[in-house]
Amino acid sequence: MWLWLSRLALRLAGLQDHSRLLCRSPGKAFTPRPGKVA
Repeated sequence: MWLWLSRLALRLAGLQDHSRLLCRSPGKAFTPRPGKVA
């Protein structure tokens, strides 16, 4: 159980870091790829 909680905490921390990187470069993050409908 504790292992699962620690994994969840690490995953949440990773998501926060990822979102911070996306906020730093919104152009690359939110531009849809050509030929792909969002």
